Amino acid sequence: MREKDKRELSRSIRLSRKDRGMTQEQLARELDVDRTYICAIENGRRRPSLRLMIRLSEILEIDLLTLILDR
Repeated sequence: MREKDKRELSRSIRLSRKDRGMTQEQLARELDVDRTYICAIENGRRRPSLRLMIRLSEILEIDLLTLILDR
């Protein structure tokens, strides 16, 4: 994944989470991961697996392709 694409994905996840009024802690609990992992994803230091991306789209109530491609 190109650096620009990672930044855009990270930004999309962060904005979608904030649009839902969720904290990183709340999202982490829903995903059963540590809050620091969510922070690392949102800061572009980690890339979520496809399985986690699917769960993110479900929890954030956003289409997976929209989450990945739109923002």
